Amino acid sequence: HYYSSIVNMYNNSVRNIYKIDGSTGSYYGIYLSNAALNGTCNYYNNSVYNIACGVSTAPIYGQYLAATSLNKNVYGNTVYNLRATTCGAVYGIYQSGGTNVKIYKNRIYDLRTSTGIGYGMYIASGTTNTIYNNYISDIRSDSSVTSPGVYGMYISGGTTNSVYYNTIYLNSVSTGATFGTSALYSST
Repeated sequence: HYYSSIVNMYNNSVRNIYKIDGSTGSYYGIYLSNAALNGTCNYYNNSVYNIACGVSTAPIYGQYLAATSLNKNVYGNTVYNLRATTCGAVYGIYQSGGTNVKIYKNRIYDLRTSTGIGYGMYIASGTTNTIYNNYISDIRSDSSVTSPGVYGMYISGGTTNSVYYNTIYLNSVSTGATFGTSALYSST
């Protein structure tokens, strides 16, 4: 779909998967890359849930969206019940690339890692990102000593980021002495 003018990826479910102990590579529920380079990528109504990782240092990504499309629309997706028993970080939706990116009406909840960092939504790049009306809640890092150890939404890149009308509810606790949370964090 690299040279297609329109790519629609919708109504897919990835569920009930366990990554075995000792594996070291990153784990992706859905990985979207290089779709509709000069056109529009519509990514909607996809679900990733009930995914667990045993003893590993690798991160888990519920939905990893790295398409460099001119226009990218990400909406109506759901990520929940991701469990990283002793893994690295857990990401609900990870977004990178794209020129005009709209991310809206997604639900991310019930993500858990024991010692890594939990991210509901991570925005790594994109020229113009418009992020609105998303629901993010119940992200936990049980033994994290990182402050923050839980992020509802983490924005590390993008030329222009418009973030509004999102609902983020964090009720996480940790046994780590320096643990903290952040509903919205931006380093740009």
